[in-house]
Amino acid sequence: MKNWISVYEQLPPENQTVFLLNNKSNSIWIGCHVYIENEGWFWATSNGNNLYINANEIVAECEIDDDCEITHWHPLPKIEKL
Repeated sequence: MKNWISVYEQLPPENQTVFLLNNKSNSIWIGCHVYIENEGWFWATSNGNNLYINANEIVAECEIDDDCEITHWHPLPKIEKL
């Protein structure tokens, strides 16, 4: 897939909101890769209701989602000031 990054080659920066390709449901989600102390790394996804712009970047409120199979990710576009 052009411009999509395999999670087996590189992971997105921690807590950075990105597009996620969920192979399990063959769909694209918005989410991030998060670390929880003493538990490890997890994928967290957004329901799409809480998206914000912070420092010209799209950020989302996400919750850990164990029911996904993320294989690729893609950075979200930067938002230029209007």
